[in-house]
Amino acid sequence: LKPTRLRLGSRRSAVRLWAGAVACRARMHHGFDTNQPLDAPEPLPPRKLKKRRKRKGFLEVFLHKVQKPEVILLSVWWFMMLVLVIYMAEMGSLLRAIWKPLALLLSIPIIFFTMLACATL
Repeated sequence: LKPTRLRLGSRRSAVRLWAGAVACRARMHHGFDTNQPLDAPEPLPPRKLKKRRKRKGFLEVFLHKVQKPEVILLSVWWFMMLVLVIYMAEMGSLLRAIWKPLALLLSIPIIFFTMLACATL
């Protein structure tokens, strides 16, 4: 006799389906206890403990954001614009005259940035 073709595939796939159904039925009745009522839910398996991720520090987040190509391109562009404006407006002598107060003003955010980066390591 020739094996007949099944709708779902070959005889091998029919055997796999039957074996899967038997295994599923066995798993379903595996935890059956005659002392419990039929409508009692099965106890849940223990949950896997998730590892707590270490929270990223300020410096890690900042460096991750700064390394994007668009940020680098815009930063270079605006730095070039600043240099060109200073050159075209002949502000070089003015900047040499007021470099100390400018350095003080620029150091304030740099100091706080450094403190924040060290505090969140």
